[in-house]
Amino acid sequence: MPYAKLLDQLIHDSGKTGKEISEQCQSQGVEITPSYISMLRNEKNGRIPSPEISAALAEALGVDENLLVLEGYMDNAPQPLRDAILNLYHIMSVVFIKQLGIPTTPEQEEKILEQMRQMPIAKMILEMAKEKDLSQLNQDSITGSVKEDGRQINVTIQGIPEFTVQDDSLSPKIQKGDKVKVSTQSRYNTGDIVAFSSKGKEKGLQYRQLQAVGDTILLMSFNKDYPAIQYNQEEMIIFGKVMAVTTLL
Repeated sequence: MPYAKLLDQLIHDSGKTGKEISEQCQSQGVEITPSYISMLRNEKNGRIPSPEISAALAEALGVDENLLVLEGYMDNAPQPLRDAILNLYHIMSVVFIKQLGIPTTPEQEEKILEQMRQMPIAKMILEMAKEKDLSQLNQDSITGSVKEDGRQINVTIQGIPEFTVQDDSLSPKIQKGDKVKVSTQSRYNTGDIVAFSSKGKEKGLQYRQLQAVGDTILLMSFNKDYPAIQYNQEEMIIFGKVMAVTTLL
């Protein structure tokens, strides 16, 4: 995404005028005029300001100060470097989708890649910079929405993703059809309701309450018709803690 297009999008999302942004930049000691801001957000001009101005604009717009700075650098970067970053982010995202147990075709993966081409490369860099384990991508970071053959794959770039519960194992607290928001945690505690899946199987996410019994971790149901499951790190993966539940009436 060109610098100008990203800046224009950020200004639009902020709802601020050029005058307001100019004044906020001036309060940071960076002198820029509303007309200069208008020029920067016009793709035809192809102007990229100094890192100091980019950082001030980002601060005024309430986003990561590195976002515009990095996008400015990447606009001038060699195309092979831009392609490498895009490909790495794409691979990480596809790995995550497959871990969710959602089978994807090459055509669907290409659609996800095409959507990523519309993203600011700076956002990809910032997301990857947060990750310590690049074999897995935090689901709070992925983007895209693919629909094919009537089946929807939803992924969000920011905020906590929402999933539909597929069974009544946690009924009556959480019932089939409810929407749940799931967020990855660095640590899970007894009593947490977690989303998990079996590795390499296409069952999608399941939900249980985490219980530690000595050295054994159990995934407990509330519904007696669903047996407890012993967690096996070699065969299963916990994706996150259920943070919110929405019941559809």
